[in-house]
Amino acid sequence: MSSIKFQFDFKRVTPKPMVLVLLCHVLAALTAPAQDRLVFAVDVIRHGDRTPLSNLFREDRTNWPEGFGRMTALGTNQEFALGSRMQNLYYRGLFDSNTAATSICAFSTDTDRTRKSARLFLSGLVGDAAQSIPVHTNVPVDISAGFSDGSAISTGMLLNPDVTPNIQTIQSNFVLRSPEWIATNTALQPQFARWSQAVNRRINRLQDLIGLGDSLYIHQIHHVPTPEGLSPEDVEAIIAAGR
Repeated sequence: MSSIKFQFDFKRVTPKPMVLVLLCHVLAALTAPAQDRLVFAVDVIRHGDRTPLSNLFREDRTNWPEGFGRMTALGTNQEFALGSRMQNLYYRGLFDSNTAATSICAFSTDTDRTRKSARLFLSGLVGDAAQSIPVHTNVPVDISAGFSDGSAISTGMLLNPDVTPNIQTIQSNFVLRSPEWIATNTALQPQFARWSQAVNRRINRLQDLIGLGDSLYIHQIHHVPTPEGLSPEDVEAIIAAGR
């Protein structure tokens, strides 16, 4: 086992201001076994399965009884199961119910689905002891303050990319001007007018497919009908472009 372990679980990546905000919460475990001492571990994970972020297609709300942008029952089970799996794979023996509160620092973006995901993940990880672990939503967070052995970390800051200076400039320089982005935009341009009519939503550039692709993807995995004017091939192309 190495001295520092990073576990990343990214569900999807999209080139927009939220692209860097793929973490729901960060977990740091400081207690360690006697051999090959693990002094710091970070897990970056996404929220559980959710409904579409908004009603793009003006559909019957009964399709999404939880509401828009909310975690589903499947997402609830996913997060608890992930916490349990992480406990079995990585953290068994590192802490117990008496030490969990001083050994774990959790961070979440400030939305209902991510806060719930953090809570469910911690419940799967440490059981009832999760109730004593605060979930921080303010950034940056000084994680060294949350541990009994502060000297092991010195100072550590968790930064939220949503508040990163010049994020729009960075996106423009390294994403929107990339050859791959430009080539994809050019290849799909002939479809924009037809797709706009089918979804009753103006599509002028590749960026306009990000939210649309996300909504279509959620409809697809939940077996909810998509707009009639889009063929299965159209849906797949928009989802792929949105990613």
